[in-house]
Amino acid sequence: EECVNKHSNFINECKKFKDWLNIEKEKLHECEDVSGEKPEILRKINVLNALKNNETEGSKLLDEIRELSIGVSKSTSQAGNEIIQADINQLQNELRAFLKNLANAEVKQQHTLKQWENFENRSDLIMNWLKNAESALREQILLSDLSEKESQLENYIKKRDEVTAKEKEIDESLKNYY
Repeated sequence: EECVNKHSNFINECKKFKDWLNIEKEKLHECEDVSGEKPEILRKINVLNALKNNETEGSKLLDEIRELSIGVSKSTSQAGNEIIQADINQLQNELRAFLKNLANAEVKQQHTLKQWENFENRSDLIMNWLKNAESALREQILLSDLSEKESQLENYIKKRDEVTAKEKEIDESLKNYY
């Protein structure tokens, strides 16, 4: 009866580990998509950090399984022990694969966050430039003589050319993000 209980505990711990790992994989799967607004990317990074912190729980569960396997192996045939060891190795490999996928997802999300930050910085620069250009073009002083008006016209032509050049730059910037 004691052997049966040990074996039953071993099987239950293996199931407990698999259930835990499946839940963690589901959470990871939700975070593998790198699309979304910046707050969504930040949320995914937080979930990934929480998953990384849960790694110790998986290691503890696996250690408990190894510990139980020692007791089970004493009353199990050689072939049975090989199966038990293969099962433990499989669980360990699944945990390693999960941790690798977790690290990859984190790298991708951090890259996406960096893209968002670059976009926001570029957007801020463009908005500031637009405000300054708008101010410069709005400041129209009525001039009385022809030479002053011609000079003002030259300035407006230069400003228009700057706006046209900046428009191309803005379009190129937007192509990089869409």
